[in-house]
Amino acid sequence: MRLIKDFFLWWKHALYSACPSWLRIAFLGQTSTRALYFDPKLSEIETKGQQIGVPRKLLNEHNFALGKVSSDIGVDVIVPDDLLLARVIKLPKKAGRNLASFATLDLLQRTPFDKASAVWAMGKQKRQGTDVVATQWVLKRSDSKAIQERLAALGLLPRRLVVSNGAETIVVDDVGETRTHAFNRWVQVNLTVLAATIGVLVYHWLEPAFNASRSLSQWEQNVAALRAETLQLRRSIEETRSQRTSEDEIRRSLLEKTNLVEVLRETTVSLTDEAWLSSISFQNERLVLSGETSGTAVEEVLSFSKSNFFGDARLSGPTSATTGGGERFEIAVVPK
Repeated sequence: MRLIKDFFLWWKHALYSACPSWLRIAFLGQTSTRALYFDPKLSEIETKGQQIGVPRKLLNEHNFALGKVSSDIGVDVIVPDDLLLARVIKLPKKAGRNLASFATLDLLQRTPFDKASAVWAMGKQKRQGTDVVATQWVLKRSDSKAIQERLAALGLLPRRLVVSNGAETIVVDDVGETRTHAFNRWVQVNLTVLAATIGVLVYHWLEPAFNASRSLSQWEQNVAALRAETLQLRRSIEETRSQRTSEDEIRRSLLEKTNLVEVLRETTVSLTDEAWLSSISFQNERLVLSGETSGTAVEEVLSFSKSNFFGDARLSGPTSATTGGGERFEIAVVPK
């Protein structure tokens, strides 16, 4: 179940990443985002292309005030290194797929942090000989909340808090999509236009089917008439077949009765005068005879062995003595 959940989360993330930013802005209401970094050398907000620099004092000094930006801007915040705890996790290569789970367990056991007080993320795994190594980045939730609140007061809407580790960008805290009222209005307009466009395309796509349905109705009437004729012919064929089946059953019954009479006659002839039967049955094409004899069961087997009608005569069950000095027997023979 966990593998299925992870697969769908990966699929959702891949689909979301493949969607162009302008499409997410138009139809999902997501604001365009820029990278935001904290610089101790700055005293004012500085914009360089798609990057926004903010004075580091904003997080250290609560009384430090800055002017609000002209319009709300979505940002991916690069968290300062001094607010992060970097933990190097090493495991044997065979256990590499469990590195994230092990790192989480190790964090909960060896540090005072838990899920309520911190957020964390794993960096890219690297191999060192026979081991797998990765860095776990930990951020206090209180620091994450403080960053979000201070930036929101300036009109900067955090979407993600990330760690910039060289060429690798690691999301430590995914705050979620940020939307403004203006974007929500554009979303409604764009969705209305999209729905109308889809409706027109569907109509043009289905129009040939509507036209074809008119001519199809006449064909359906013809098919219904032919179907009625076919059913009538089928009834006639079934009646004829039923008559033939009845005749075949009568013939088969007569043949079976003839065979049964022959079996009973040959059984009577093959039994000695000292024997009588208590039951006759067929088991897997064998005739099984149960009864008693004042002589011996072996004599009965020998008597059936001499018959040209029966073959493979043998005792099929144990014999037992009767009170009159005879034997009870069970003999199996195969009619030829």
